[in-house]
Amino acid sequence: NHLTAEGAANGAGFVLDASRMDTDGYRDHSSARRDQTFAKLNVQPDDDSKLALIYSSLEQNGTQDPLGQTWEAYKADPRSVAPAALQYNTRKSIDHQQLGKNYERYIGDATLQVNAYTGRRSVIQYLSIPDKFASGAPNPANARGGV
Repeated sequence: NHLTAEGAANGAGFVLDASRMDTDGYRDHSSARRDQTFAKLNVQPDDDSKLALIYSSLEQNGTQDPLGQTWEAYKADPRSVAPAALQYNTRKSIDHQQLGKNYERYIGDATLQVNAYTGRRSVIQYLSIPDKFASGAPNPANARGGV
């Protein structure tokens, strides 16, 4: 799904763009949803300057990871999932927002440009890191799979 709008009037303009991607995935344990948003507002405070306000976001929660498969497992079932993906529920979530401002001021033949951005991002990923080695010895690298 995708929505776009733009327009301009009296020295001001805007662009809006929003999209959603949903999939069950080709393989088991490979579903995903991604929502993205972009907005930009342009204004001209006076004849010698421009101002743009910009916002963007990405939300991608619980994207499943079926992990890699051996050739033998693929030949048996191309849609199969690695057992470790189910055991550890391998997945990743991203939440990102960014806000910015661009200001340009024309001074004779020169241009003064000031840009400022702020944002936040959260990424959580669960991997298939076993808590024990094949020998049965504890794996010190295991943090319960979370990163």
